[in-house]
Amino acid sequence: MQKTAIIVLEYLEQNFQQTLDCLVGLDADIFYAYRDGVGSMSRAYNDAYKKHVLGMQYEFVWFVSNITFTKIDFDNLVNGMGTYGAVHPSFNSDHKHIQCDGSGLVKEVSFIEFTAPMFRTWVFEKYMLDEGYWYWFYDLIISKRMREDGIKMGVNHGVKVSHVYLRNNKKEEISKIRETLRNWRHKIEVKKLEAEFGKNWNQILFKYEN
Repeated sequence: MQKTAIIVLEYLEQNFQQTLDCLVGLDADIFYAYRDGVGSMSRAYNDAYKKHVLGMQYEFVWFVSNITFTKIDFDNLVNGMGTYGAVHPSFNSDHKHIQCDGSGLVKEVSFIEFTAPMFRTWVFEKYMLDEGYWYWFYDLIISKRMREDGIKMGVNHGVKVSHVYLRNNKKEEISKIRETLRNWRHKIEVKKLEAEFGKNWNQILFKYEN
């Protein structure tokens, strides 16, 4: 059995082949999270983890979405886990602390995204993803729970992945459907956040951004 399991969130867009090509030859067991192309990301990831990884002897699990990377990137991410509970590669994120700073170092952060985080399996099993949030916010929520329990999270600035090919190309019909669902769910999930954390939920969840 390999040291690392990779759970890949399946996209139905043709260009997703770019991610699939990056998986060839990796020293890991690869499984897929299915959501019919448009459904809940959190549920798909949780279901795939429970089906393929739970109870097995993997040390790490890498959650991969629509990104491109090299085998060296993967190896460096594994080797850079150190004492962290979860580490995210750097990429051109909306959050400055996830953007590559050129240092090549793994730096502790207060929250990670779920574009491509690598977890220790025992950490993910303890927290899992909140399935009440389909596309947004579940990464902030799991980060908050980990942070409160003293679980270290990091960003590896020596590993930079790309996350642009589905965004930059002309949207396929499945992309448009998913975007509509995301916008609809966003309103629902903000109300859920207000009920769970209060009107200042954004200050609570984004409080530690650096």
